[in-house]
Amino acid sequence: MNVECIRGQWKTNTDCSYQRFQRGLSLRLSLRSSGERGIGLFTDQYIEKDAFIIEYMGEVIQRGEFYRRCSRYYYGVQPTDSEVIDASRQGSLVRFANHSCAPNSRLERWDINGEVCCGLFAIADIECDAELTFS
Repeated sequence: MNVECIRGQWKTNTDCSYQRFQRGLSLRLSLRSSGERGIGLFTDQYIEKDAFIIEYMGEVIQRGEFYRRCSRYYYGVQPTDSEVIDASRQGSLVRFANHSCAPNSRLERWDINGEVCCGLFAIADIECDAELTFS
């Protein structure tokens, strides 16, 4: 798991460049048709390899409750052994990123001041108008 530095924790006045989650940064993205896969998440700009794209947000619930809610569509990410971030009812655009055997991004877990967060990161340079996928 990665750790993001906390604002104000450093003695210098320089900002840590790894506060992407705390700053709420995300890139320009849009929802479009992805053919047979339904709706997909697409880039509206060029994205460099290893760039933070968007935070995976939703309702944090216990794993058992998530399995009771499961429907045809799976909008959950498990940041800890007992919890799931369920984006089926509310969440960020990343819930529309489709799975792929040849993905261009990955989900990563990050510790933000003791709270586990998940974000989508580019595993390669991604051209503008490309569909974002992960495995």
